[in-house]
Amino acid sequence: YNIEHRRTRRTKKLNQSFLTYIQPLAGLTNLRALVLLRNNIQDISPLLSLTRLQGVLLTGNPLNSMATNIISTLQGRGASVAF
Repeated sequence: YNIEHRRTRRTKKLNQSFLTYIQPLAGLTNLRALVLLRNNIQDISPLLSLTRLQGVLLTGNPLNSMATNIISTLQGRGASVAF
């Protein structure tokens, strides 16, 4: 992959990838859908920079206490969020 290809992707699936840190995803500003099922993600604040996000699956992650506010913000933008 080159970085331009990554930036133009619209869907990213990272199921059971043992992820704990998703800050690098913040640069993928064209993402519309993101699947992060069953990882070890606690901090989802990088998702706030994904303004085109329409759906995100977070089920099976030990989300931190800030996640509720972040999820509400994403939903307020029209994104569907499962957690």
